[in-house]
Amino acid sequence: MHLKGKYPLKHATEIKDMLNSKISSSILEEEAIDIVRYMYNKDDAAYIIERLQPNLGYAKGPADTLKRGVKEDPNGEKFRIEYALFQKVILDFQMRSHDLFLRNFLSYFKGVDRENRGILDEENFRELIEILNHAGYDLDADTLLRKLDPHNFDVITFSSCISLFAAEQVSSDSNMSILQKISLESN
Repeated sequence: MHLKGKYPLKHATEIKDMLNSKISSSILEEEAIDIVRYMYNKDDAAYIIERLQPNLGYAKGPADTLKRGVKEDPNGEKFRIEYALFQKVILDFQMRSHDLFLRNFLSYFKGVDRENRGILDEENFRELIEILNHAGYDLDADTLLRKLDPHNFDVITFSSCISLFAAEQVSSDSNMSILQKISLESN
């Protein structure tokens, strides 16, 4: 998207070639910052950009080896970041955000998953719903069970709970999913 926006008149194959070149080597600091600012809100972008800074270096071209830790390039070359490092910083941020988002629900789930397998039976799921209802939710275990385990296999996975609670709204007058509300609870 970034390259298409930057070069709207270039053909798709040219854009693909440019992308492949960058993926296999490095991107300019300005490109990295533009991409991050496009993808994330102001606070998240600032955090990610701060994490990118130690990985910047200079090179004469995209395929040259970066010289990291140098504050200024004596030849006036532009700062770059290896694409693999750029991607790692982004993915680390995504993983951290995902972990934080699921932390509260994971705690509830582990509380009833006594065998620590990531799978609940109907009894454990009903216990989970009871705990959530005690915490102020108004969830109907039978309705949710019909959606999660319509064939009564008695196997309800952590992933299927995440999918369901991400899709189900807290109430009919709310745009917030059950999972979003759980993630906002203070510990």
